[in-house]
Amino acid sequence: MDYSRRQIKNARGNALLQRYISLLCVDSQHKLSSFILHTFVAQDIKGPTLEEAMAEAQQNAPSRLTQYKDWAKRYPEYYAKYETYTLEQVVEEIKNEVLRRYLGSAISDKGMLALICGIEGHIAVSVLRNYMRDHYQRRAQIEAMIDAVASSNDPIIIQLLLSLSRRYRTASVQEKARNLVTQIAERNGLEC
Repeated sequence: MDYSRRQIKNARGNALLQRYISLLCVDSQHKLSSFILHTFVAQDIKGPTLEEAMAEAQQNAPSRLTQYKDWAKRYPEYYAKYETYTLEQVVEEIKNEVLRRYLGSAISDKGMLALICGIEGHIAVSVLRNYMRDHYQRRAQIEAMIDAVASSNDPIIIQLLLSLSRRYRTASVQEKARNLVTQIAERNGLEC
């Protein structure tokens, strides 16, 4: 039982799982892989709805506005801008804060990423680049996704991994990409 648990938590999966996926027709591989990757990302970045954000903003805005006005009176040299703040501005500020919140994480389901071994390179790279640009602070998810796509020999995916290994804002993602490029080279009988 422990072995299967470990495999489910591994975003790369194993050779047997990759073999089963390869038995699907190419179109089915692409559709399944794309669906799983998009679902993983959607679950990971899920946030509050606009209605929930507005409800919280309208509830908390009056007390925050009072606090801002108090700060402006006590410390005008630091908080003078709050002197003219309106309730609508505070509602908008709180709404934007709430909309930036993550409701959870999909990292506990990273084992599902093992099923994306048949993804088309341009789709994977597009999703990953957008995710890394907008959610760069979610390092574990980025590492899990690049680990999952590294089972592919698609040149576009390999190019993404090469660029990440040379230049990315997080050292651990760079190192992970470097290791994955080395594994791809070894798998294809090349020397690094």
